[in-house]
Amino acid sequence: MAKKISVKLILELRGNGMGRNAIARTRHISVNSVGDVFHKADENGISYEDVRDMDEDSVYRMFYPDKFVQESMYIRLPDLLMEYGDCAAIIGSPKKLLNRYGKIPLLILDEWLVCDISDSELYFLFELMERRSDSTSTIFCTQYRKDDWIKRLGEGVQAEAIVDRYAHTAYWIETGSMNMREYFAKPRK
Repeated sequence: MAKKISVKLILELRGNGMGRNAIARTRHISVNSVGDVFHKADENGISYEDVRDMDEDSVYRMFYPDKFVQESMYIRLPDLLMEYGDCAAIIGSPKKLLNRYGKIPLLILDEWLVCDISDSELYFLFELMERRSDSTSTIFCTQYRKDDWIKRLGEGVQAEAIVDRYAHTAYWIETGSMNMREYFAKPRK
């Protein structure tokens, strides 16, 4: 990712009366970048006082939500598919969702394959895994053996392609057959 501009600092300097050219010159930031922050702040009615107690990453995310990349993210597959379903009807939204999740360096997908997957959801997962393979890391948390993945994904070409992207380069960790919820639910003596 390219170096983030210091949105909070620009707002603070603006709040202290500095203009865009002075901020750009003294902080070695392009005038266009400073102007963009000014424009977004004016458009949304945001001043330094509004962000004073926020950390720099939170302020940057507020101004540039599509550019902010988290180092890691945990999400349940059913929640990811619901998010996809919510944006599927809006033109351009699925692509933005794919780009956002495709850039996360470490994505942890819990409850992998616990629910049935529609053809459109399978295509979304295929596109997501295509963007992620060989450039990012993905952890799949599942109760299904790797031999069952293609069947759970519908046994088509896209299912095979998804599994193929990870089957040969993945580390598989078997945690055994003990049900931890059942174990911890038992009364202790």
